[in-house]
Amino acid sequence: MNNMMKVISSMFLVAGTCVGGGMLALPVKTGGNGFIPSFFLMIGCCFLMTLTALLYLEVIVNIKDETHVISLTSKLLGPKFKAINWIVYLFMSYASLVAYASGGGPMVSDFFKGVFSWGISPGSGCAFFIIILGVISCIGEKLVGKINTILVSAMIVAYFFLIGAGASEVHSEFLLLQNYTRLYSSIPVLLTIFSFQAFIIPGIGSYLEYDVKNLKIAIIGGVLLTLAIYSVWQLLVLGTVPAKGPFGLVTALKNGHPATLYLEQAISNPSTIKMALFFAFFALTTSFLGMTLGLSEFLSDGIKIPRKGFGYVFLMILIIIPTLFFATKFERVFIIAMDITGGFGDTLLNGLLPVAFVWSLRYKLKKKSSYTVFGGKPLLVIVFLLYALFFIQELLVQTGFLH
Repeated sequence: MNNMMKVISSMFLVAGTCVGGGMLALPVKTGGNGFIPSFFLMIGCCFLMTLTALLYLEVIVNIKDETHVISLTSKLLGPKFKAINWIVYLFMSYASLVAYASGGGPMVSDFFKGVFSWGISPGSGCAFFIIILGVISCIGEKLVGKINTILVSAMIVAYFFLIGAGASEVHSEFLLLQNYTRLYSSIPVLLTIFSFQAFIIPGIGSYLEYDVKNLKIAIIGGVLLTLAIYSVWQLLVLGTVPAKGPFGLVTALKNGHPATLYLEQAISNPSTIKMALFFAFFALTTSFLGMTLGLSEFLSDGIKIPRKGFGYVFLMILIIIPTLFFATKFERVFIIAMDITGGFGDTLLNGLLPVAFVWSLRYKLKKKSSYTVFGGKPLLVIVFLLYALFFIQELLVQTGFLH
């Protein structure tokens, strides 16, 4: 494969990882705020997450012998931080998988009901979603790559059909809503939709042979593609589903439901509904598969189990069983899981950690880098403080001190 095809493949890997459960959660979290405030906040979070991605890039092009974030932590920050990173990474990975599975479960349930007239519960649909994708992951990484390519292609086709079919359903007056009072509450999910750094960058670094130019194109191109996809999706959902009312986005947030359940009530064209569901389902499955592979690499690196033969199957069991338990046993887990992955996981793993990596690399180890992110110490301090603020905000929300 030539370099350009590798770059394009990496760019789509970044976008494919980002475009997932956020498709169902973002409109729900931002519906009460309105499209315009949420759009500008989304741009700000996009810039911030791109910046930390470039910080990760600065690290991996200088430490080419380390392949995963757990090894990077041990080398740059020491064993104590390695233990913390273990906890954060596992927490974030499993919470993301639970969110994707709990979002996909009702879709699987509706599919069996509509096609086969089988009345299975959303919980059973969730279990089916996890087990099937888990079995696919167990078969092997090459097969997963091929299936993922097919699913991403189907997602893109569904996306363009959705735009064409859904444009006529948008009500311009819905898009004029502007509410800034609780805009901060959507930050965790906005961070989550641009989350790929710790999971993807170490892998594409070696894949693109640590070529800084090609890696920057893949990272920035993938993030901009993600921004475009989410912007149009927000325009469609927030312009179609009312913010208030029994089938409004505020109600969806209160009940912890994904946006697609309320989109079905608002859209009159059956073909548009089908395209929206297809698109959301493909987005969830591609992210679930990508996250599963990333977590298997992490576990393999951390507990030294080879990703082949029975070792690979054992790793998949470690991933599937906890995901199945939490996704089927807890109500409102979809929105809660998306919140905590952004508010806690992303602020630590994709915000504070890359800043700490670069600080150690530049000012402790005093390594002269072939690539350095602009801004020096002032920028690192500002980014660190912003992510620390996001973490404190989520802590206050989860403990009930902030509503």
